[in-house]
Amino acid sequence: MSNVAYYAIHYGVDEKGYIAFNKDNKEMTVVLPDETWQKKVWDYLHTPQTIEKALSLDVYETVTLDPSESLENLKLALTVMWERTDVQVDWSRPVEIDGEFKFPE
Repeated sequence: MSNVAYYAIHYGVDEKGYIAFNKDNKEMTVVLPDETWQKKVWDYLHTPQTIEKALSLDVYETVTLDPSESLENLKLALTVMWERTDVQVDWSRPVEIDGEFKFPE
């Protein structure tokens, strides 16, 4: 298993990119074709987020987390990123890096 987790993202009609999160050193890379949109995602992922975390089917707790602190925090922050940045996560689409497909964890 790779030490980097990849998540495909997009905005607009077909402006695709990805987020790469290194699980060892917690470094994150955001790749999008437009620098403004890239910065929007970068800023979101490096700012504490308050999110309703599901504890069961209909029970939630409000948590504030740093998306860049852990893979678990990142994944939770990605679930609401589209509401806050207009950038969507393509959970079922792999990221292609140098001809190799990287599926989300």
